[in-house]
Amino acid sequence: CEPREDGVSKVVVQAKNLEKIQKGKEEPIVAALNLEIEAGIFAFVGTGTSDILALLAGYDRASFGRVEIFGHDIYLPWNQILKSVSYCPQTDALFDDLSAREHLAFMAQLRGLSSYETEERIIQSLSDFQLTDVANDLVETYSA
Repeated sequence: CEPREDGVSKVVVQAKNLEKIQKGKEEPIVAALNLEIEAGIFAFVGTGTSDILALLAGYDRASFGRVEIFGHDIYLPWNQILKSVSYCPQTDALFDDLSAREHLAFMAQLRGLSSYETEERIIQSLSDFQLTDVANDLVETYSA
C-alpha cells in the first residue's frame, strides 16, 4: 500500500496468512487470510465474519499468521495498540445483573485502561448511546 502524501501508511490493519482452527476440528474456519484495511469504515460479507473480526481485534488468537494494527503485532505481550481497539461480538455480551456503567468499566479493565481513561470513555459512551439517564440501572431492565 502506498503511503499518504504525509508519508504515513494508509494501512490501519494488516493480516498476513491468518488462520484459525477450532479445538477438536481439523479444517480451519479462517484459512490463509491476507488483508489490508485502510483508514475508514469497512464491512465483511460471508462466512467467518465474526471469527475474522475477533481475530483482527485481538479477542481471539489465530492458529497461524499475524495481525498488525498501525504496524504493531497485536499478539506481542502487553501490546498498547489493543487499548484503542473495540469489538462488539455478534452475540449478546451483556450480563443482566450489571448496569451499563459496570459493563463499560469491566470492558475497560479487560483492555487495561487507566482509571482516568476508563471514566472518560464511560462518560462518552453513555452519552453516545443515550444511556446517561439509565447508566446505573441493571441491563435486564432495558428494552431491546
